[in-house]
Amino acid sequence: MTKPLPSPKRLPSARLLEAGLRAGRRFGYRLGLREKNGETINVAFYNDTGIVTVALKRTHDSPMSSNLYLGLVHHPVYDKRGEVVATAVTNFDIHDISRCARTFGVGGFFIITPLESQVALTERIIRHWMQGAGSVYNPTRKESLSLVRVSRTIDQADQEISQLHQKQVKKIATGASPYFDCIHYGEMQRLLKDSETPFFLLFGTGWGLTREVKESSDYVLAPIEGKGYNHLSVRSAVAIILDRLLGDRISSSE
Repeated sequence: MTKPLPSPKRLPSARLLEAGLRAGRRFGYRLGLREKNGETINVAFYNDTGIVTVALKRTHDSPMSSNLYLGLVHHPVYDKRGEVVATAVTNFDIHDISRCARTFGVGGFFIITPLESQVALTERIIRHWMQGAGSVYNPTRKESLSLVRVSRTIDQADQEISQLHQKQVKKIATGASPYFDCIHYGEMQRLLKDSETPFFLLFGTGWGLTREVKESSDYVLAPIEGKGYNHLSVRSAVAIILDRLLGDRISSSE
């Protein structure tokens, strides 16, 4: 009598066969054949007592599958003097924010810059970790950076998301300063439950998003309130906000 194998599971398509192999080895089976049938891959395992087939359901958990997307805006943003500028892309932001995005299951992370030199730099960094030596050296970094896209403008990124979902995007601006009509985290969490609607969460570099970006957004998220010091890095702000919106919360009676 053959040992029972795990029941079919919904698995990310990128890991489908790997997971099937792990399941087979765990129960003492060897891979015999695999057959693709539409959205399912049938993996046949065998041992000395018989053959069993596991149907592994393909899912669409690609980097662009969630309804929440991040945009790191390098223009238009303010500088220290309140002038509208284009800031430089930083390596730390690309790596750390993409890791946050992957941790919380975000659909995609857009680096927004109109500067061709910065577009080229960003693409070179991503290429190193996706295709170059970095992809072998650190596969988990490759996984997080697979979420990164480069756009010249907020509107260009907005259009890409809209085309993917075939629905108009709701933009959410963020900032360190209070805004007259901001939305709070509990309400934003409830809105995000509408999985049919894509949301685009915008973070500003430099000294923050311009007034025009906030006014053209559908929502402006309430700022993070600290203890008087109001100079978080954008990477820290992204992590805090994603945790508040998407992080699991464990209730305790203690």
